[in-house]
Amino acid sequence: MSAVAARLLALPFVLLAFALEQVHEFWIKPLIWQQFESGWAATAAWVLSLLATVTIPLCVYLLLTRRAGRRMADWQVDQDGRRFTASTASRRLGAWAVVLGYMAGGLPITERVPGENRVRFADFDYGTPISIAAAVIALVVIVVLVLLGRPDIALDPEAITLRQVWGRRRIPWEHSGTPTLDQFSADRFQVDPAFLAYTVWYYTGYPGCRAEIGTASGLAALRSSFQSVQDGPDQGGPAHSSTS
Repeated sequence: MSAVAARLLALPFVLLAFALEQVHEFWIKPLIWQQFESGWAATAAWVLSLLATVTIPLCVYLLLTRRAGRRMADWQVDQDGRRFTASTASRRLGAWAVVLGYMAGGLPITERVPGENRVRFADFDYGTPISIAAAVIALVVIVVLVLLGRPDIALDPEAITLRQVWGRRRIPWEHSGTPTLDQFSADRFQVDPAFLAYTVWYYTGYPGCRAEIGTASGLAALRSSFQSVQDGPDQGGPAHSSTS
């Protein structure tokens, strides 16, 4: 399964988690009240059913996308833009989206109907409509974030570009504070964090190699250099140059 497919597959599970939270609130919770008179038994049943509400869609999603979790130690080559790019870690984004979908389902304010084993929306003048609107807005935002697939990262000969959820940030190679992984979370991207770290080190330490960013030959040289480091710590550096 591709990274994009894994990310988009999260959408039905986001909606499922949202819907299951509504089912839990309006049907499962009253059923627990009817079946259990003991406070401890009712509490245990409520906790277990609540966990199942988010665990079922999350586990099924992770199971279906398990192969997409294997990140390749590689960049995508954008030859037109002369860039190396890496998309967001789709499986991680999808998992968080499912959890957030479940949380959005719990935003509407509800209450128990006095004297009955039923749940209804709370009778507040403005609070209840606002809470329902907040749940819908949150759900829409989650869907948009999944579709956008951010954050992602791109490398060009001049800088590292990090496109975040809101806006983007460019970190020039010649930045007074050398670009490091402390400036962004390497595990958020669909590329091996060790390879990402080596890439930043490689192009920071060997400025002459930056002109090859965004080319197949440049990626091949980067791969070869990374592999040499894997084989022996003292072998790093441009694969095509023995004097660097």
